[in-house]
Amino acid sequence: MYRIWKILRVLVSLLLLVAVGVPALLYVLLSIDSVQNNLREVVQTEFSRQLGAKVTIGRFGVRPFSRVTLDRKSTRLTPVTDHYLV
Repeated sequence: MYRIWKILRVLVSLLLLVAVGVPALLYVLLSIDSVQNNLREVVQTEFSRQLGAKVTIGRFGVRPFSRVTLDRKSTRLTPVTDHYLV
């Protein structure tokens, strides 16, 4: 009985640590400027690729509760060529 209680206690402690520790660790990592700059570059690249235009983001911030802030956004459209015209 004591062994089952000990295993149960370890499992509950581990679940609590994961439930609190992982979000806290992610928040701390996403608060670091170099991580935010790397994310900004990835977002710029992906937006530019998806939109077919050069997208620049001046500031990229991650806030708790699924909030992302983008400041000083600009989009430079690339010229579209008409390939179907002769």
